[in-house]
Amino acid sequence: MRSDARERRRRIIDTACELWRTTNPGEVTLERIAREAGVGIATVYRNFTDRQDLAWAAALTLLERAAAHQEETMAHFAEDPRAAWDGYVHHLVDMGLGTLVPALAPEHLAELPDELHDVRVRTRENMGRMLELAHEHGLMPASLTPDQFITRLTVVSRPPVPGVRELDPDVTEELVELLLEHGRMTASRGAR
Repeated sequence: MRSDARERRRRIIDTACELWRTTNPGEVTLERIAREAGVGIATVYRNFTDRQDLAWAAALTLLERAAAHQEETMAHFAEDPRAAWDGYVHHLVDMGLGTLVPALAPEHLAELPDELHDVRVRTRENMGRMLELAHEHGLMPASLTPDQFITRLTVVSRPPVPGVRELDPDVTEELVELLLEHGRMTASRGAR
């Protein structure tokens, strides 16, 4: 693939991710993605057969980015464990975990394409190692599995409806902090 074609494909994927992260998924059409990516609809269809094909590509991109961030975080975890762990969790929230998982995940994990399944396995294994590190430093309980942690973080970081956000603009950040604090408290109780 030529470099300009690769760049357009990347722009389409990034635009789709941003729209799915910030907009009701039902309002994200291929036409809107094309318009906001600055390409024609034919370019979108040249790269992706349909909306689901684009969703898989977006999910793959996000999981690859998450895996790279996990590996970077683990490489520097010992320098400042709490900052590394908290920074990693906030990075997942900033990536849009709370909106992108519901928008991009299939109803059943068995429906994932092979390439996406393989990256999901890698990120899950990395998450297991990160949870072990977090446990060693009293940041998360030993009993917490990768699936449980990601599920909980997805739920607490799901953007609230506009009226709730208007009443408490910091609610998502506060819920994430409560999840982190709960992990530390539970880990310390388990250490006794």
